[in-house]
Amino acid sequence: MVTWRSSKKSFPVECVKTKSIASSIIASSLIFVSLTGCLAKQCSNQDLKAETLEQSQGQRTAEEWYNEGSKFAESRQYTKAIASYDRATKIKPNYHQAWHVRGKVLHNLERYQEAIASYDQALKIQPNNFWVWYDRGLALESLERHIDALASFNESVRLQPDYGKAWYDRGVVLHYLEQYQEAIASYDQAIESQLIMVDDFGNYTKPIDNYIEAVHLQADYGAVWHGRGMALYHLEKYQEAIASYDKALEIEPDNQEVIENRRLALEKLDR
Repeated sequence: MVTWRSSKKSFPVECVKTKSIASSIIASSLIFVSLTGCLAKQCSNQDLKAETLEQSQGQRTAEEWYNEGSKFAESRQYTKAIASYDRATKIKPNYHQAWHVRGKVLHNLERYQEAIASYDQALKIQPNNFWVWYDRGLALESLERHIDALASFNESVRLQPDYGKAWYDRGVVLHYLEQYQEAIASYDQAIESQLIMVDDFGNYTKPIDNYIEAVHLQADYGAVWHGRGMALYHLEKYQEAIASYDKALEIEPDNQEVIENRRLALEKLDR
């Protein structure tokens, strides 16, 4: 079978014999008044600080809340990030970038349905954003709603035919739907498009000059060749499947999953 794939403080009471009971009561009353006055002053200071903080927060712009949310997201403080993005979208309801990134953070928390709702808000504002359609497809894919995911990936590649990642994940969904020939065509488009990278604003660039991104790109190519090989295997095109597995192994020679699937294809040829 082909495999795939977080002191207390006490106050001493002293009894002085020379003092009358009345004077003791007066002294106690004075102490009480003094203490309550201090407490009232302390509470007043705390209220003032809270009011000042609230006012300063109220004066912050949507962009400032968005930037704060991004900092939280980068440090994986996802719940705080969502709270900041919520502030941003409350101030600026048409802030599509905040809705988009909010969805990505929810996705990281595996709150896929909420992520989709956030992406939908972004798409109401910017319906031709291919990257949001792609991320929406990923969330639907995570919920195993493959037909809906395919529709989102279709929209992503329609809007940006060079976006290789969408072609790849489209191929994965088609594979799950057992539409193997269509999956192979989608994988081929992913390879041809060079799997371009996208920045935080949905801008795409190629070729890649950044070494780290290039490493990720290579890994993505390996996954494409692997997926292509499995689709060919299901079509009983074992020789072509082996050729695709060999391409994947050129990129990731120690990938045991690819090695095992290649072995299975070889077994089919030997029969």
